[in-house]
Amino acid sequence: MAHAILRASLFGEEAERQVEIRLSRDGKKEIRVDKVRVERLSDMMERFYVVVFSPEDLKIVKEEPEKRRSFMDRELCRLSLSYLSHLVAYKKTLMQRNALLRTGNPDRESLFVWDDALAAHGAQLVHRRARFLEEISGISSGIHSQITQGKETLELSYQPSVPPAAMPGVIAAIEEVAARRGVVIGTFGHAGDGNLHPTILTDKRDKEEFHRVELAVDEIFDVALSLGGTLSGEHGIGTAKSKWLEKETSKATIIYSRRLKKAVDPNYLLNPGKIIGG
Repeated sequence: MAHAILRASLFGEEAERQVEIRLSRDGKKEIRVDKVRVERLSDMMERFYVVVFSPEDLKIVKEEPEKRRSFMDRELCRLSLSYLSHLVAYKKTLMQRNALLRTGNPDRESLFVWDDALAAHGAQLVHRRARFLEEISGISSGIHSQITQGKETLELSYQPSVPPAAMPGVIAAIEEVAARRGVVIGTFGHAGDGNLHPTILTDKRDKEEFHRVELAVDEIFDVALSLGGTLSGEHGIGTAKSKWLEKETSKATIIYSRRLKKAVDPNYLLNPGKIIGG
């Protein structure tokens, strides 16, 4: 039994259509068009084009990069069934690869098959996202120029944590850092987004080893930045990476951000104690 029902009448040049969305208590949804159940979301993509403006859109600018990638994915899925196909295939492949890794003793040949599939679908996603931003950058820059009467310029670009072409070099460099510092580093992540998660195995009680770990982390971030990457492509800088922020931006940028924060929050009530906090 449906917990909530949303009904809408859509008017087009050819005919009127009735859309009904049923939401159950367990979070599942059922979509019907003219009382006929829609089995696949992709079947809706070419039928209806809807633009929604919401306060939640501010998260695209204010919050972590994952929100921006999700926004691009949603828009590109509406514009291209091919993109939707690659995105679905990428996520399914990632789940299957992770399931293989969880067995504890994955067959390397099978792992290579999943890696190749991830790389193929991921490359399509990255390429199309870059093109998408290039297209809307020209439109948005003109609108922004009108709003600011030509006093400011706006440019949008797609920047993964590590540019796809630099991924092999970064992984090789991480392995060199591991050998040089005598530590064990496992590198994983989502290649389609250019996000790598080098994870160092260590015992914090061993002070000498942990010192080598800290040196290794410094070198890894230096490698990522030198190859056009960024400190974080998902969850923001946070407190753990704050000591490296100046390397990617500048001291002047941090000072400016602190002054701006003080102007809107002079008593440092919001997010106190962070790098821009006070």
